[in-house]
Amino acid sequence: MKKVLLVTLLGYILSVGNSFALLMSNTDLWDVSNGITIIDHSYLENGPGTYWDSYADNMFGATHEGTIEPPNTIFADNPASGFTHWVEWQTPTPIILTSFNLVAAHGSPSYTDRGFSEFRLYGSTDGSTWDNIYTYVTEDPYGGGENYTGENYLELYVDLSSPVTAQYFKAEFDQAGVGAYSGPRIKELDGYGSPVPIPGAAWLLGSGLVGLVAVRRCKV
Repeated sequence: MKKVLLVTLLGYILSVGNSFALLMSNTDLWDVSNGITIIDHSYLENGPGTYWDSYADNMFGATHEGTIEPPNTIFADNPASGFTHWVEWQTPTPIILTSFNLVAAHGSPSYTDRGFSEFRLYGSTDGSTWDNIYTYVTEDPYGGGENYTGENYLELYVDLSSPVTAQYFKAEFDQAGVGAYSGPRIKELDGYGSPVPIPGAAWLLGSGLVGLVAVRRCKV
């Protein structure tokens, strides 16, 4: 039903992708409630502030009242087949990404209506040098999954064989075809893992400074 390609990140790594997804989450590391910031994106469907609003952070858990489809992000309609739609975001601190979850839905029954043919996920530690984390090629139609069973749904959950440390991320979606309303429709993109631990020496330094401040206050 779906093809999973080789992953590249600082070399070639094999990761496991499944044709199912977890339930969409509001507690993952990429959820807007956890402080992610949208840095940039390709143009959206008319853009925020217009009648047909579309917000990039909707794919990370936000729901804006009056958006074109409130729980979703819909990229701009009618670019050429193969056009790359993208969004770039940042976590508050570096994270260790161990897995991610993608749920999408095209406009049934047409795969080219809000569908995408290829998805790529990138990570970066500085926001300028990008490494490919995962590449996924879809087939027509998406076919559904265990949790979102409609034929127009795509479910993808990926366990990374080697955890990725990054603070900046970018997702790209290649336009599947051209239709009346053909911008890719992304329901949710979730990231799982943990924040990068603060080194022990830094903890000791911080504790020492707090102790010195406390001692000085006692002497005053």
